Amino acid sequence: MTKKAVLYARVSKDDRRNATSSLEAQLNLTREYAVSRGWQIVAELAEDDRGVRGSSFDLPKLNKALEMGRAGEFNVLVTRELDRFARGLAKQLIIEREFKQAGVQIEYVLGDYPDTPEGNLNKLIRAVIAEFEAEKIKERMQRGRRNKVKRGNVMTHGPAPYGYDRVETEDGTVTLVINEETSQIVKMIFNWYVNSVSVNDIVRNLTSMNVPTPSDRMKMRGVTKKKRFGEWNKATVWSILKNETYAGRWHYGKKSGNKKTNPRDYWIEVQVPAIIDEEMWLATVERRTTNKTMSKRNVKHDYLLRGMVICGHCGYKMQGHSYKYTSSIRTTRYFYYRCTVRAYPLDYSHVSCKLPNFKSDDVDAAVWGKVKSFLKSPKKLAEGIEYYKNEKGKVNSPIIERLHIVEELIEDNQTHLNRLLDLYLSDDFPKDMLVERKERLESTLQSLETERISLISKLENIISDSDVEELQDFASQIAKGIEKADKDFEMRRSIVEKLALEVKFAYEKGDKVIDIFSELGLEATVVLNNKAKFAHQAAADHQGCAK
Repeated sequence: MTKKAVLYARVSKDDRRNATSSLEAQLNLTREYAVSRGWQIVAELAEDDRGVRGSSFDLPKLNKALEMGRAGEFNVLVTRELDRFARGLAKQLIIEREFKQAGVQIEYVLGDYPDTPEGNLNKLIRAVIAEFEAEKIKERMQRGRRNKVKRGNVMTHGPAPYGYDRVETEDGTVTLVINEETSQIVKMIFNWYVNSVSVNDIVRNLTSMNVPTPSDRMKMRGVTKKKRFGEWNKATVWSILKNETYAGRWHYGKKSGNKKTNPRDYWIEVQVPAIIDEEMWLATVERRTTNKTMSKRNVKHDYLLRGMVICGHCGYKMQGHSYKYTSSIRTTRYFYYRCTVRAYPLDYSHVSCKLPNFKSDDVDAAVWGKVKSFLKSPKKLAEGIEYYKNEKGKVNSPIIERLHIVEELIEDNQTHLNRLLDLYLSDDFPKDMLVERKERLESTLQSLETERISLISKLENIISDSDVEELQDFASQIAKGIEKADKDFEMRRSIVEKLALEVKFAYEKGDKVIDIFSELGLEATVVLNNKAKFAHQAAADHQGCAK
């Protein structure tokens, strides 16, 4: 029976400059290989990872090939050589085992690795070399970049920071020079901020002045700007206010590949022309610090669902807000949840929203009532826990499958290592050969163990039996002391946080509708009574952005 083949090619940033490594060249090579053997080609999959590391499993075309193999659509996968799958030993072994379990044979055009002890050993050696080469390339590139920065190069991988231009000197050094036009805007932003102008007001001022934003000035292909020309937003202003470059200090190495902030002593500082002086920078830092501290004290009302509410019309987060209403008799303050899009239309002109404000006391009481009802029903909670476990199981299933494969490979290699030790003690084989083989097995086991730990860290939280007991005990205690929670806001807040509530507001046919959801099985809809609007409600809805 004629074999059905899938061709797989992959190009990464390490070999993108090499013409022989191009996707077209790889596909031509694998196509010739398959045709020469009389195989039927059912698919050609070309993968351009665009920066995804070869040690990552997030390769869509390779995953597609695996799905096709499991569905029985082909029985041989042809690729150029070992490192097209991965330059990591553990990943290479895992991928091969996955395809083997799917009944798919892997053929490498450049390399003959029969399924024999010798063939497997040669493959292992080649995979170890590929992994070593990948680490060497990574280390060399990182060292090269850091050395360039130490020589005064500013490593900007895109446009210069707003207020600067990127300039390359005759000797190849990349530096920043002040742009006389945009630097004045930067100075104005810092001056406003240290003189107690809020970020929201800075955004409004710049927008009303029709000042070109950083993205307006960038000539970035393929980037579509959602907002109109000259329309600023808070994120852009904050990125300027937090950037120490404007004080004359540009830093390299602040973030690692996983987006975590590196220790400050790892950073490399490059002196660049300063747009603001040190006094202005320190004043900015002091105000940011003060505002951050005070913001925690500025919650003037207890909003039960703070941070959990989404507008069902535009999809943006909602916020707690108070409105002061003054009558001829007295002044009263009312509290609401409101949509940020409606509250700040200048910041969100690319989208509109007409969701009315929701009175927080009414909403909190309605949602708390549903939470109490849920917690008082052991059956509902048990069903919710089971549902949660099933949903997490679906998410974790691919990772768990790979984890089983890794554990099988660890067990296989550990068995080989134990046998090798027996041979070493028996003196039947040359010691040098056994020592070399032992080192390779230990290296393989170390790679597999590292991959095992990485996979475990990616698993979504799985509820164990002990977790189930804890949740049931929690519900039992809450049910018993529910009256106490009615009078204790912090206790109610703790409960809704434990349930990880998601609440969505909508306005449908004149009714205010609240949809409540929790992964633990709580699903409910509340329709607030459509009472006649009081003057304060009408005024609050009309002036959604008043403070």
